[in-house]
Amino acid sequence: MPSISGEGVGVPDGNTRGAGITSLASPRACIGFGADGWLTYASAGAAWAKIDAVILDDLATYPFIAGGSFSVYAAGAGVEKMIFGKFPAGAEVVVDCID
Repeated sequence: MPSISGEGVGVPDGNTRGAGITSLASPRACIGFGADGWLTYASAGAAWAKIDAVILDDLATYPFIAGGSFSVYAAGAGVEKMIFGKFPAGAEVVVDCID
């Protein structure tokens, strides 16, 4: 059975189901403003995800495997601060909008 990054769930009838995102990419362009050692920015771009699902029941010799690749968009925002004049530290939130 293929490896899936999602969490499989055993159900009372002995069947096993699992699904997960096996790969994700979101190249984005950023624009921001910096002052007094702080940088705030916003980003936007594309997103690609590969999603796999597995269903294995008691009667099946081989698991049912489904999935596909999806292309949508990603957006984010962040803030960074220079520490000791050399090292950036910050936080970023990115939303990959995958249906």
